[in-house]
Order: sequence, then C-alpha cells, then structure tokens
Amino acid sequence: MNDDNKIIGNQGEEKQIPKLLRQAGEDKLIDKVIQGVEETSLEERSSSKGAIIGLEKVAVVDARDIKDISLGNIKNRILAVADSQGVRTYNYDAPIPELLPDNNLLNTSSDFVEFTKDGVYLAAAFQAAGTNYLSVYKDDTRVINVEYPAIDKIEFDSNDRLFVSSGSVLHMLRFTADGKCSSIFLGSDIPGLSDFSISPDGAYIVGAQRNFAGIFEVEDRKTKLVARSEGFDSLAVHVAFSPEIKERDVVALQRIGKDYYFAAANDKVLKVFKFSTPNIVEIINGTRLHQPHDINSIALGHGNSLAVAHGNLTSVYNLNESGLDLVRDIILSDTVLKAKFSPDGNYLAATCKDYQVWLYKVERK
Repeated sequence: MNDDNKIIGNQGEEKQIPKLLRQAGEDKLIDKVIQGVEETSLEERSSSKGAIIGLEKVAVVDARDIKDISLGNIKNRILAVADSQGVRTYNYDAPIPELLPDNNLLNTSSDFVEFTKDGVYLAAAFQAAGTNYLSVYKDDTRVINVEYPAIDKIEFDSNDRLFVSSGSVLHMLRFTADGKCSSIFLGSDIPGLSDFSISPDGAYIVGAQRNFAGIFEVEDRKTKLVARSEGFDSLAVHVAFSPEIKERDVVALQRIGKDYYFAAANDKVLKVFKFSTPNIVEIINGTRLHQPHDINSIALGHGNSLAVAHGNLTSVYNLNESGLDLVRDIILSDTVLKAKFSPDGNYLAATCKDYQVWLYKVERK
C-alpha cells in the first residue's frame, strides 16, 4: 500500500495484495482456456439492443451546484447525484414517470460519484476537514473509507475494481462485501494525466496525456504504455472507453487479439479510435465534430453510442467504422456539464448549470 492513501478501519489489508494478484493471474489463465472459441462482445452479452433511434425525456430532478452524476440499472435505483449538498440516489418510477429520492449517502460536498456496472456498489469522493476521502457503499451502507491527498477521478471496471487518479498517480482498489479492501499502487508513470478511462475488462487504461491519448496495459503494480493515438493541436482533456469489445482470430484455444473502441477530445475537437491489441491505434473516419462549443464531457455506451456535452447541447451519436451518425442534439437551458449512459444502455442522463438533471429513455433498434 502506498503511503499516499490510508484505508480507515482496515489496517493491515496490504497482506492480501499478493494473494489477490495471484488470483488475478489464475483467473486470466482459466479465462483463456475455457473461452477458446470466439465469444460475443461485452456489448452483445449485456444488451440485445443496437443503434439508437430515439430519445424520450422521462424525468427531471433538481440539485444544487452539481459536480457529478452516475446511472445504475438495478432495482430501479437509476441515478446518483454528487453536488455541494452531498450524494443522493434516486429511484425511477416508470408509470408516473418520476425520479424519487431514495437516500442521502453524504451530507458534505462531493465531487465524484460512480456506480459499479451491476449497480450493487457506489463510490463517492468528498472532502471533510481539509482531507479527501473515498467511500464505497453497498445497499446504502458504507463498507470502505479511504484517505487520499487528492482525487481527480474515480471509475469502476466490470469486475468491481475501483480505479482512482490522484495527479499522475493511479491506484486500484479491490474490496469484498465484508468491508475488507486492498489498495494496489499502479505507479506514477503517466505524466500529464488529465483524464482516464478503464476498458470494460480492466485490462487497459486510456489516459489523456498532453496532446494525445495513451493506452496502458495494467500489469500487477504498474502500468505499461503499449500504444498512443494521433495527437491534438492542444491539451487532450477527455477520454472514454466503449463497453464493446470484439475478439479477433480465435484459433486453437488462443486469443489472437481484441478490438477496443475509445474516444478522446480536447476543448474543441473529438476523435474516436479503434485500439487493436497488442499495440495498434487507428482513427475511425469522420469522427471530428464540426464547430462544437467547448466540450465538457464525453461518454460511450452500448452499441457504440456516444454522448458529447458541449455548450448547451448533448449531442448523441451512433458510432460505426465509417464515423459518427448524429441521432439528436438535445438542447438544454444552460451549459451541459456531463452526460452519461446507464450500464444497460437504456437511459441517458445529462446535467447542466441550472441545477437540473435530465433523464432520457433510449430507444434502440
């Protein structure tokens, strides 16, 4: 465990790290053996739905000084909001439809909130008495509380491992239902890191670095740069992985490679790339937005759907190998701060500076 963070109430859990790493290696080996035939993509396993054909506004919720939002897809606990008042979760009552308050998890200003992909766990980053904390909740009960010198972003992979960036330093947290946690230091070898995103399987990290996006393989206690995108003419500030993975050339119980998709953006320009393991990054044709406003966030969802928050718009696209097909520009009343898809791809949420979160039902083919 690195000295920069401390797990409150779980001292000594560092002893679990070697065991966890061995288990991760064993799982990877077993995975390679039992999945020798070509499998469907993660997107196809999680959702039978394809390209977006429409969006229907179904609910609006008020909040104050919103910092972050996250969507879940279990037990109707669809939305979490982090703002200057704390962190609250909301249920979605479809027949009405309406977003109904479910629980106040925090009553102090929070900067980040994130559901796990299955909606069981929720993480929140906040400050108290000048100290940065990261808390993880299960069924609205806090099971982990960790100190950090700074927290710039949090994100779960599909294996419920939580990645945290603090400056150019990345940590990976693995935890169990009984509240035990291990923090694995991934190193500080990602200079100029301004944003990151985790591949759905947790095998790779894409980082916005200076004027490009770098792809890093996650290896034990460190990250290893394996590829990089073409550059931007200014600082890259946003990156996002797609939940879709495609396998290629599976022969004789050996996986030859995988194709991942990710998006990267600076303040004005967005580009979408295909990363083919082990080290090839190709730009997808026609993915530059035309004269956008300042880009505040980007998010990729099932079916390679893309949402871009820029100006007072949330622009929603379908992505294919030829580029971006615009579905709709959602016009909101103020600057759109963030837009995110639910893990199952059924909903899209967008929040803007007028202290509201808008929830849309996603219609697909």
